Amino acid sequence: MTVLAVAPAAAADAATYCVGVREAGCTARDTAAEAFAAARADTERDTLLLGRISEAGAFADQAGRPVRVVGLGADLTRLRAGASGPTLRLLDPGSSARGLRIDGGGAAPALQIDDGAEALSAQVEGRVRVRGGGAALSSVLVDSAG
Repeated sequence: MTVLAVAPAAAADAATYCVGVREAGCTARDTAAEAFAAARADTERDTLLLGRISEAGAFADQAGRPVRVVGLGADLTRLRAGASGPTLRLLDPGSSARGLRIDGGGAAPALQIDDGAEALSAQVEGRVRVRGGGAALSSVLVDSAG
């Protein structure tokens, strides 16, 4: 098991969920999908610490329920396309994702950013869609045919 050190979330009541890593004060979840679901249960900016995983699905926060997704890097933390929808969709402007690889598939984009969320230090294999306002992309490699 990998240990990941990260600064605590800004809000006192915000939760930190860990998938494949151990961190003091972190609530373990078995899958990234479970961590995203738990984060949508409250309005605080929760932190999702993702370790050495490769998981398929349609991962998303919810407007009014921001998340901070932190992976171990594109070589270790990978979110893969699910059956439908973007692989990762950030709907809240306070949401961010960093240190992961996001793979797209089919007609849906790999990454969709709505209303000003941000992606940092990430690798995107597929299309990126920005809707409803500007997006912050910093040190993001996008490898897409279109």
